[in-house]
Amino acid sequence: MAVLVVIVAVGVLALIALLLSLRIVKQYEQGVVFRLGRVVGVRQPGLNRIVPVIDVIRRVSLRIVTMPIESQGIITRDNVSVDVSAVAYFRVVDAMKSLVAIENVAGYEPNQPLRLEANVPSPGRPRNPNHARRPHPQGPKKPHAAGNKQHRPWQNTRGDQRKA
Repeated sequence: MAVLVVIVAVGVLALIALLLSLRIVKQYEQGVVFRLGRVVGVRQPGLNRIVPVIDVIRRVSLRIVTMPIESQGIITRDNVSVDVSAVAYFRVVDAMKSLVAIENVAGYEPNQPLRLEANVPSPGRPRNPNHARRPHPQGPKKPHAAGNKQHRPWQNTRGDQRKA
């Protein structure tokens, strides 16, 4: 009788361990397995087995994600107000790099719109209106000596036939 109880207890523990070691990765995801904090590998979609308590699997979605960017009002140099609305699209290509090399891809909150900031000069700093019309430091280009034709070294510019 005692042997039967031990066999049943061991069987129940083995069943629990088996259930804890199975993970399902969906078709549009890849799983990155961490063993005691170090990357072990990438798991493909389907039923995957891990070591319970020691391994952790993080799922990364490979679908295209749309992120709405909050509408922003901008005043141009000629004092025209412009409202800009945008949507950013991104897709994870490498699941391991997205978790290890990039800080917060998996923690993206889809319900929160992003606010992007542009590199706009402060209104207190005057800008040079002629910055695009400055002369070249070496002066204007001079035309070629043969007129407006571009010199081609393979062509004879004097008109006589030379033999090499």
